[in-house]
Amino acid sequence: MENFHLNNTRICKHFCRDLKAYLDGSAVQEALETDLYTNGHYGDSSQNTKNIDYIPSLESLTNKCRYTKGVAITRLEIWVDTHLEQWINHGELAGRKKKFQDLLVFFEEYQNAALTHYGSADPVGYSRFILTSLTIIRSMHHKLCQDNILKRLNAHSIRIFGVTKSRRYDIKHVNAFGVYYAGQPLAMNNSIEQIRRQAEIDKQNKIQEVQQAKHRYTHLMDSIRGLSCACTYSYGYRTKCKIEQEAHDMRVSIFENPMPVQHESALAVIFEPQIPSEIRCYREVLWQFVNRPKPNPSNMMHRWLNISPHQTKLILYYHGPKNYKVNLVSSTTSVTQNYSSHPPRVGSTAVEGFLFENSLEVCISPTQPIKFEEEHRMLSPQLNHSDYKQLQFAINSTGFIQNDVIAKLSNCSLEIQPKEFVEFGSFRSGHRLQWWN
Repeated sequence: MENFHLNNTRICKHFCRDLKAYLDGSAVQEALETDLYTNGHYGDSSQNTKNIDYIPSLESLTNKCRYTKGVAITRLEIWVDTHLEQWINHGELAGRKKKFQDLLVFFEEYQNAALTHYGSADPVGYSRFILTSLTIIRSMHHKLCQDNILKRLNAHSIRIFGVTKSRRYDIKHVNAFGVYYAGQPLAMNNSIEQIRRQAEIDKQNKIQEVQQAKHRYTHLMDSIRGLSCACTYSYGYRTKCKIEQEAHDMRVSIFENPMPVQHESALAVIFEPQIPSEIRCYREVLWQFVNRPKPNPSNMMHRWLNISPHQTKLILYYHGPKNYKVNLVSSTTSVTQNYSSHPPRVGSTAVEGFLFENSLEVCISPTQPIKFEEEHRMLSPQLNHSDYKQLQFAINSTGFIQNDVIAKLSNCSLEIQPKEFVEFGSFRSGHRLQWWN
């Protein structure tokens, strides 16, 4: 690194190709690599920082290496750009699960820090956040597609404003990835059969319970048939009224099938608790990125694993932690939950009135993506200089507005030449046109 001097006039004067060749020199490259590794691995120089399996941590960079938050974020972005591909492709397939879990933690840590640090006033920093996030998503997607059973993910894409059409994502559609994947392994299909088998047993037990309750109700009502009642407030209820009230108050809780009847819906349901860890981590990253700049928006949905009877029936088949953000949810609560405080009366409800199929919707946590106009504003530099503020419209536009710039020459500041005013506005317009195309 001794031969690299920022004050060297050659850096400013020679052609770009010469500068690239100069920066690609082995001495400079080696120095940059050494600096990245010796200070980036959790601040512990005693570890083998040349280990290809290392992944940097924002907390270690700020707390142990004493970097400022901005520098630490930049170092994470450099690592993603220069080392992520090699890191994620290194090692055996068996280690993919751990790598994806580590990368999810890395992404959440980076995302929270970057969105807080860059905010809405740093378009360049926010642009780096977008590019870094897309790089992480692409690497995870590419790694998953190397698995034969996951090659269907090749058909998936991220919606880009004005380029790809928006499609409603129905997780229980016959062509949905979860339905397709859950239909392959025997274990998931066996889980569905086990749940349905147990549900049928519970249903028959409920029918028997209701029939017994109805038999008792009939017996109570028959026992007071022909008896008269002369109840008064002073003397309280007589025998007939007490028995009649007891019979009318008889209630039995309902049965609700925790598994949807439709086969595709059942596959979608069982896919969620048994989703492979790598796919879950990938979806968590993608879902949080789509929800930027609020990666965990609130919603009024009901989580399946928090609602009776689905909670007790499906939790037995849940594989993985419970702190993920994307969950199986429903906009309505279950029939069981609605009847929990006032079950149907035995005397006035038929047996079928105690039996219900699954009442929950089959969907996952909804996304709340940022509006295009808002993100467009966040990515557009704001002109603060008094001489150029009148040209803010040229930066915001993605259309050809050179004529508009010329038409606004009357707003040109006395401090700059009209030619400079037109050139600045035209250049910025052209830049946005390139981005738009």
